[in-house]
Amino acid sequence: MADRLRAVIYARVSTEGQAEEEAPITAQIKECEDYAIAQGWELVEVIQDGGMSGRTDKRPGFQRMIAMAKEKPRPFDVIVAWKANRLSRKLEHRLTYQALLRRRGVKVVLVKEPEFDGALGFLVESVLAVVDEFLTLQIGEDVLRGQKEIARQGYSAGGRPPRGYRSAKKVIGLRRSGDPITRTAWEPDPEWREQALEAFQLAASGKSFSDIIRATRVVSNKSSLSTYLHNQAFVGNRVYNKQRHVDTKAIRVNNPKEEWVVVPEAHEALVPVELFSQVQDILSKKRHSNFEERTLRSEYLLSGLLWCPKHRCHYVGWANQKREYYACSLRNKNLIPASECRLLKKAAIEGFILGIVTDQILQPDNVRQGLATIEESSLREKETTKGESSLLRTQISEIEEELSRYQGAVAQGVEPGALAEPMNQCYQRLAKLKSKLENVQVRRQVPLSITSQLVDQVIQSAKHYLVEGKPPDIKLLLRDLVERIEVSEEEVTLRYTFKNPDTKVACVVAPRVGFEPTT
Repeated sequence: MADRLRAVIYARVSTEGQAEEEAPITAQIKECEDYAIAQGWELVEVIQDGGMSGRTDKRPGFQRMIAMAKEKPRPFDVIVAWKANRLSRKLEHRLTYQALLRRRGVKVVLVKEPEFDGALGFLVESVLAVVDEFLTLQIGEDVLRGQKEIARQGYSAGGRPPRGYRSAKKVIGLRRSGDPITRTAWEPDPEWREQALEAFQLAASGKSFSDIIRATRVVSNKSSLSTYLHNQAFVGNRVYNKQRHVDTKAIRVNNPKEEWVVVPEAHEALVPVELFSQVQDILSKKRHSNFEERTLRSEYLLSGLLWCPKHRCHYVGWANQKREYYACSLRNKNLIPASECRLLKKAAIEGFILGIVTDQILQPDNVRQGLATIEESSLREKETTKGESSLLRTQISEIEEELSRYQGAVAQGVEPGALAEPMNQCYQRLAKLKSKLENVQVRRQVPLSITSQLVDQVIQSAKHYLVEGKPPDIKLLLRDLVERIEVSEEEVTLRYTFKNPDTKVACVVAPRVGFEPTT
């Protein structure tokens, strides 16, 4: 009894319902239980994922089973499943997890599929995995083809209608049995059609998204309202296959427009075409305006550097229709009264700070000290990488020797399939180590030769960037030079990163002159 194997059963049915090749989950469990009992195995647990697609490995039961297999000591020796596609329907996942379980010493037994050992078993597993994924993709294509045809006929191919419409069953024919054939169509919802039209009228009149949501309640947030107002369903068009899911239903990507199915006049329109087009123009202009505003704000040179010591938070870019400012983050989020922390005019504070950097920080002694720090760091890096290189070369040599032993065994008649997995692992480890060695060698830098000419070149180059550079380049340079800029009522303190021997971060303290705060 001490050698009695411990088994867990894994069962799954898909999200799309139970396809023809799937048994109900209770039937899967019963057949697996009978098999395990016949083998004399101890049944540890039954793990199941009901209503979960095999195309993803993000299944709670499956992931818990894999986590259990990694435990030391592991709580089971065998996984019993009805078919391999219960574990996964994706080739990449199946091969990955099969290799993981094999390394952990866990055996996978499939009740409805034959068992093969050794190299033949590995080959059969791989072929079956390829075939199963092919069939899954083919089924998906067939389903999509059928859904597209339903959409072309003007009926719903899935999904809920937007608020303003409701689903209704339409009889389109009779089966041989006499039962009706039905399709789902959309029709105006008497409870919401007026609010839907009002949402477009308010958008056309220039009302804000918040006002539209409060007045109509057709959606609950601004992001949803943007999607709502772009929906061609309101002019009677049926649009299908605009997006597709990737691996899980939580991830969607847009399909090319040529793959969309667009059917005009598929149902009654709630919004006149002229009004819909007017709203689309307004939304387009608003999106373009928002993009320009985001682009403008991204060019605030001191964002991430300006610090409010009073409230212990950064200043952020802020603008109205006339001017641009920096505002304390708490004020920007309406967490403190506006009078408690004043705005800083963007042009004035940036000019003030750039003047300090140019006149007081970019000086020969500071730059020379900074270059010396870089040189010291470079020498330490060189010594570190020298030791890393030696260790990596030793590890590479050991793996190459191991591969030579495997190759010698094959030459002496050992079945190649029996050594395929350990050799493959060796090749993978070898590739990783060689990649690490290349990265280490790239990090080895030549020590600087600090001359007066080099110091002058650094200063002139930095000043040129501060005056002539583009905003993104200036921002990068400032972040290389400056640690933090603290703004108080009386003075500005720049903590810069050219470190002196006796202090961690050097400072420049300047009275606040040349710019004044504003309410």
